[in-house]
Amino acid sequence: MTASTKTDPLFEKMIARIAPEAAATFTPYQLEALKLAIHQLKWKSHTVDIRLSIPFPERGFYLVFLAGSEKRSRQRIRAGQLRQPRLLAGVMAGLLLLGTAAFFGTSSRSQTTLRSQKSSEVHPTIVPWIQTETDCHQSGREWQDNHCWDGEWSHLF
Repeated sequence: MTASTKTDPLFEKMIARIAPEAAATFTPYQLEALKLAIHQLKWKSHTVDIRLSIPFPERGFYLVFLAGSEKRSRQRIRAGQLRQPRLLAGVMAGLLLLGTAAFFGTSSRSQTTLRSQKSSEVHPTIVPWIQTETDCHQSGREWQDNHCWDGEWSHLF
């Protein structure tokens, strides 16, 4: 690699993803061309960039919400408009489904809470964010059936 490519962190990060035996075959001319091509890509930043990992037992979800000013070409916007009605319908259906689930989940939980407020019983519950037996024991909880259980949970907490 040439001196100018070695001082470029973005280029170094990209070239590190190439198998070493393949990267060793690049000529200085090819490396400079590759560096130029990488920097011609427009890495866009967004005004709103929210990325969330939502943990669930056994599996999690990754949620991304991006918003900002429109920077796509008119041709690309027109190409995307063919998909937009279906995409919008899918998003609306998803939001409706989430809203319905949240409503019924909140409704049933509030009824359960009202019934259980009469009692100050302690109920064991699974702690979903603790994934290993070692972490579970270190937190003072009990590992059982591949789950970490908190035996001192109370709804009055």
